[in-house]
Amino acid sequence: MQSKIFLCSALLALAGCELSVDELATTSNQGAAGDAGAAVAPPGANANCVDNDGDGYGLGCVLGVDCNDFDRLVNPGQREYCDFVDNDCDGLIDENLGIGEDCVVELSTCAVDGTITCSAGGIPYCEPTESLTEVCNGLDDDCDGEVDDEVLAPDEDCATGLDGECAAGRLECVDGAFSCEPLQLPAAQDEICNGLDDDCDGDVDNLVGQPATEITRDCYQGAAGTDGVGVCFGGTQTCTGATLPYLSASVAA
Repeated sequence: MQSKIFLCSALLALAGCELSVDELATTSNQGAAGDAGAAVAPPGANANCVDNDGDGYGLGCVLGVDCNDFDRLVNPGQREYCDFVDNDCDGLIDENLGIGEDCVVELSTCAVDGTITCSAGGIPYCEPTESLTEVCNGLDDDCDGEVDDEVLAPDEDCATGLDGECAAGRLECVDGAFSCEPLQLPAAQDEICNGLDDDCDGDVDNLVGQPATEITRDCYQGAAGTDGVGVCFGGTQTCTGATLPYLSASVAA
C-alpha cells in the first residue's frame, strides 16, 4: 500500500494539490477495505462503520448496531410492521399492533369471531376463527343471508314410516335438523294396476278413497260398432294385482 500512497502523493504534487497524512491514511484504509470486499459506509457514517445493508446501522456506526445487517427494513430506527419480523430490533415481534387479540368479522348479514393477524401486505386484519361451512342447525353459518342452504346431507337411505311407495326416503335438512323425506310424496302418484301402493294410502291397486274397491275398466274385444248388437256385449276388467298390468275380463250377460 505504500507504493499507492507515494504514487498518489506524486500525482497530487504535480497537480499542485495538498493532502494531509491523516487523509492519506483514510484513503489508504478505505482502499484496503474495498480490496477485502467490506461494505462501504453510507454518507455521514464514521470510517470504521460496517453497514452491509446501507441503512446507517451496523458495527462501529454512529447510529448504532444493527440486529440484522442484511435487511434495510430491520434496524433500531425502523417502525414495526405487521410481518412477523422484529423490525425495530427491540426483541419483540409485531408489538403494539394487536396481533393475536380477539376481534369480530362482519360478513354479509352476520358476524363471526376472529383473531387479529398480519396480511401479506403487512396490514393487521381480523381473520375468522369460526367455521364458515353451512351446517344443518337453523343458522346462517356462512353469512350469505340464507339459512341451511346447500347443506350436504348424509348420503344414505332411510325409512319414512309412510305406506307403500312413500316408505323409502333420503335425509334432508328441515327446520335445522336432518329429517327422512320420502322419495315419492303421498298422493303425488295415481294408483295404477301394478301390485304396488302407488298413492301411499296403505292399499294396493284400489280406487282413490275406496280401499276395498279394486281398479276396474270397461272392455270390449269385438269389432267397432258391434258392442251391444245382438249377443255382443262389453265387459269389465278387474286388476288382479299383477306385477305388470294384467286385467281379467268378466263379460256381461
